[in-house]
Amino acid sequence: MRVLRGALAAGLLAGLGCGEEQAAPITAELAPPTPPQAEIVQQEAHVATFVDEELDECISLMVGYVIPPAATDWEPPPIDALAAAFTPEQGQGREVVHLRKSCEEQFAGRTVLASCGRAGEAQPVEGAPDGVVRTVAIVAEGFRFETSLDSDVRMRDCLAMGGEWAAAAEDSREYRRARLEHVAGQADRAARALQDR
Repeated sequence: MRVLRGALAAGLLAGLGCGEEQAAPITAELAPPTPPQAEIVQQEAHVATFVDEELDECISLMVGYVIPPAATDWEPPPIDALAAAFTPEQGQGREVVHLRKSCEEQFAGRTVLASCGRAGEAQPVEGAPDGVVRTVAIVAEGFRFETSLDSDVRMRDCLAMGGEWAAAAEDSREYRRARLEHVAGQADRAARALQDR
């Protein structure tokens, strides 16, 4: 599942022109003057959501700017405002936590049951100098059986926004284990509810 995030991040960087090798000149004397290079700025924001104190989802937002030489004095806006648009609302048993690490680093020991990823095309930035473009990629990883696999709502929402959906197959070990843990949790909550009567 985590390959999806790496692939999208690589796609984002490729869209910004990163990773392209240039042939070295034969000699410094014969080489033409090096033209000014565009500046590439990358920003990331990561948010985790917990439902009833259980890790539900982790969302990574990756933004890349290409700033041409003529606009290097221009500063990209903070990612906070853009990230807020992708952050689920808090309440009704859901708690939102802003992370200092990436989802992959923060929850390295957890099994991703489903993921949705979408990388947009480079677009001009409103209010920025000519030639400045921005690319936005978002990846949401689901860890909770009830919302990631037992319901098709997130899959529907992912496909509706043009995202790429991936989920654990029903015959996989990850699916079976998550389902058993889900059923056991339901039984435990039902037993505690009876004791509280």
